[in-house]
Amino acid sequence: MKQIFFFLIFLLSVNRTLSQSMVRVTTEQLLDNAKQNNAATINDYPEILVNFALPLIDSTCALSLALIPSENQVQAQYPQYKYAVGLQLKNYLLKQILLRALLKFDSSCTPIFVTKNDFESRLRFKYEYPNFLRNALLKQVDETDTSFLELAKREFEWWGPNIIRFYNTILKPGIHQLTIGKEKFEPCLLAAQDNGALWAKFIYLITGKKEYGSTNEELNKVYRKLINLTGTKRDPDDRPDFIRFGKSNKISLGASVGSLDSLDFEKVPELKEKFDKTQKEKSWKIMIYTHKNKGLILLNYITSTMIGFSKESLNSPTIYLLDLTGPSTLQITNISYRERFY
Repeated sequence: MKQIFFFLIFLLSVNRTLSQSMVRVTTEQLLDNAKQNNAATINDYPEILVNFALPLIDSTCALSLALIPSENQVQAQYPQYKYAVGLQLKNYLLKQILLRALLKFDSSCTPIFVTKNDFESRLRFKYEYPNFLRNALLKQVDETDTSFLELAKREFEWWGPNIIRFYNTILKPGIHQLTIGKEKFEPCLLAAQDNGALWAKFIYLITGKKEYGSTNEELNKVYRKLINLTGTKRDPDDRPDFIRFGKSNKISLGASVGSLDSLDFEKVPELKEKFDKTQKEKSWKIMIYTHKNKGLILLNYITSTMIGFSKESLNSPTIYLLDLTGPSTLQITNISYRERFY
């Protein structure tokens, strides 16, 4: 269901009218604009999409953007950017921002009742930790952070009773399963397994223990079950990266180049060909970010595709990572983002 939700948000975001434009900035200019609270910096879908990959070319800029106080910039409307940076970079201050965002969901656990069907169809996003946020926090785990471990244990034990009730009522087999969708429960009871599983993951990643060790045996059983269900991998190197690297080509520029900041991209035949193809569309936008020997290009345009039985306008963005690997050698790599983090 979460994947469907974010796909719908994706469609809503990309079906807006896009102008025909090519924008080129250095990451230094991007950061300066953000500090000045320039609404054109991070307030449009194409910019957000390409900004997700900023750590690949300038991790300092990406982290600085994520740490700018939310109330001072338009970026506050797009917490996903912070989550994306959190998936790639570790930083104590960033971790605190992500943690505060996650703990806000706990405060929504007020004594109201909703049907299980309503929760699953439209309410779960109000009570369950978002995939993007939970994965960003998992990337921030530090095995030496004892204070965070204590917090994780308190949270797990706070969610624990609800998880036990979830297993004993929602998942309990029997004839009541035929009508359980129409029954009313506290929404945080329905969210308990997913949310509690995250804290169990944190505990396991820090301690490496598959046994919780509580005097409450029911809580120990819940911990073991959640660890086995989630298939948590303790070694960070075994966890997939946020960014996928696709096809890569090395091309000769024919002459030495000091940096990508000074390169005329439209004089590179392989890039000019991509630009020309994009600009044939009625509505398109090209974003180019550079930082010394590295760069990002987003080709964002509208094309038609079949969705179900109707033909709809669907955004079809393509992102390339550029790397000046030698004075006259440019490597172009297609990149994308792992859907499961959304």
